[in-house]
Amino acid sequence: MDSAGYNAIPAQNTRAANELIRKHKLLVDILVFDPVLPDAFAFIQRLRQSQRHVRIVAAVPDDWADLPPMSGVDTWLRKPHRFTLMATLPWIKLIQGLYSSPSEGLQKTPRLLKS
Repeated sequence: MDSAGYNAIPAQNTRAANELIRKHKLLVDILVFDPVLPDAFAFIQRLRQSQRHVRIVAAVPDDWADLPPMSGVDTWLRKPHRFTLMATLPWIKLIQGLYSSPSEGLQKTPRLLKS
């Protein structure tokens, strides 16, 4: 995402993401998360309470044949096997679409937190 002009801030888990948000007082426009992370959906609920404008994107494992219900998720995309230019294009298109669609609160200068 950085190479496409977006500021991505990675976190290893929800606790680390929460700490980054709190410590740096981050305004999160788009959160890309792994739905298999422990406490992921509780984290999303807490984040939406404090930052109602946030868009939530699930990075779904490729081996998930059926998607389970994912409360609070705006959209999803399968994780690429390898991060090549071709593999990242759908992600860039998705993020651009989220910024170009009307939504109150999204900033002109994107800030993306990936957990």
